[in-house]
Amino acid sequence: MLRSMNFILAVVTIVLVSAEDQAFGLTSKWHHVQGGVIRDVAFGADGVHGCTAEDGARIRFTVNSGSSWDYASVPDGVRVELFAVSFLKGSSSDCYACGDGGVVLQSTDGGATWSDKNASSRILDALGHPAKLQAIQMFSASSTTAEGWVVGYDGAIAHTIHIGAITSGRTPTTPAT
Repeated sequence: MLRSMNFILAVVTIVLVSAEDQAFGLTSKWHHVQGGVIRDVAFGADGVHGCTAEDGARIRFTVNSGSSWDYASVPDGVRVELFAVSFLKGSSSDCYACGDGGVVLQSTDGGATWSDKNASSRILDALGHPAKLQAIQMFSASSTTAEGWVVGYDGAIAHTIHIGAITSGRTPTTPAT
């Protein structure tokens, strides 16, 4: 009986929220974007420029708050799963993506074109294999540099203090017991 009451309560709550939105003239519209597996989406500071991280090294970008999306130009030879995308904090043009194989990509034009920032030295996990990077966060350190972190499976963590160039990789240590 309790499970049925929870279900009925949930349905009533959804209906009430929907009715309340309509009473205030609010509408929620979701638009379907056709295509592969989109793993992450980020928007720049202006809320107009946005990028996705997708399977097969695909990235889409928008210059109109998501009303339409186009495929970006990614470097030849980069054919990995991308898992995360992030704009440099406060920027609408500088964007970063990361994924399998320790790959870190950078765009300086709002996501239309990308460069491979660490092609000659991929980020490795704690086992010494190219890392499966799952998250990236970039922020301005000054007007001329950026600072950021990428993390992934098997203890992969790397830090940059230059715009896009990964300068050090670290593995987390286990606290002494």
